[in-house]
Amino acid sequence: MATYTFSEFHFEEAELLVDLVGAQTDLADARDYVERLLNTFKDSPSEDYYVIEALCVTAIVKYGRAFVSGVRTIDKRTLTSDLPPEIQITHTNFLNWRNLHITHSVNDFEMAKLHAQYCVETVEETGITAVSVAQSRIVTPSSHELCDLLTTIDYFLARIQSVINSEERRVLEILRGLPVEQVLRMDEPVMIPGADRQRASKSRKRQ
Repeated sequence: MATYTFSEFHFEEAELLVDLVGAQTDLADARDYVERLLNTFKDSPSEDYYVIEALCVTAIVKYGRAFVSGVRTIDKRTLTSDLPPEIQITHTNFLNWRNLHITHSVNDFEMAKLHAQYCVETVEETGITAVSVAQSRIVTPSSHELCDLLTTIDYFLARIQSVINSEERRVLEILRGLPVEQVLRMDEPVMIPGADRQRASKSRKRQ
C-alpha cells in the first residue's frame, strides 16, 4: 500500500497561490457569516442588536479583505474584471459599505440630529431648556441585499477556484522540474506574529 505525506516548503513562485487561497478563505468565511446573519433574521428577529451588528461587520470586513490593497500579491483585476452587471453592482455596494460605513465614523449610514428641548406649556417664559444629540444608524443591509451578497460571493469563489487550479498546476510543474532533494530542503520557516517588525526594530537600534 502506498504511503503519501507532505513536506512544508517556502517558494517565492508559490506566493500568488498562497495569497489566492487566503482570499478564498476570507470569502468562504464571509459567506458563513452572511448565512448566520440571515438565519438570525429568520429564527430570532429580535436577536440581540450587538450580535446582529457583529455578524454584519465581520461578514463585510471578511468580504472586503479579498479585494482591498495590502500585502497580498493578487492582481485584483484577476478577480474583478468583466463582471456581470448585477455582480458588479453588489460588489461595489458592499465595498462601499465597508469603506464608507464600517471604517469611517461619519457617513450616510449614521445620523446625528441636534434637539432643542423645551416645555410646551412654558416655552414663552422659559425658552430652550436643554440641548441634546439623537443618534441613529443602519446596522445591517436588508435580507434581499444579503442574499445578493451570497450570490456574489459564490460567483467570486468559483472564479478564484479556477485561478487557484491554474496556479497549482503551474507551481507543480516548476517543482517537478527541480531535484526532489532541493524541494524537500525548502523548509517553511516557523511563523511568529510580529517577527518581521521585531527584527526591523532591533536592526534600527543597532544602527
